[in-house]
Amino acid sequence: MQNQQTTEFILTANLKPADATAAKDGLLTALGEAAKAGGGLTVELDEDAPLTCALQLLVAVEHSASAAATPLSFGPRAQAARSTLSNPNATENEAK
Repeated sequence: MQNQQTTEFILTANLKPADATAAKDGLLTALGEAAKAGGGLTVELDEDAPLTCALQLLVAVEHSASAAATPLSFGPRAQAARSTLSNPNATENEAK
């Protein structure tokens, strides 16, 4: 059995639109490296209450990992943020 390593990527929660492309490129690079190594990718936020750009990238990396058949997991902050996306009663604070 091959030793599969997990690559970790820390996403800036306070991501501004001007920085989103660089963050997306970093996430895709990390995803590619994880796939090449035969492992998975764990994405975590550097703090709670992410801005919209960070939330969008969490969704996008999930789709990219699925398409690449690369195992993906989320750290506690990222998982909590993802759960707010499916909660219709989430506060508007996350969307600002």
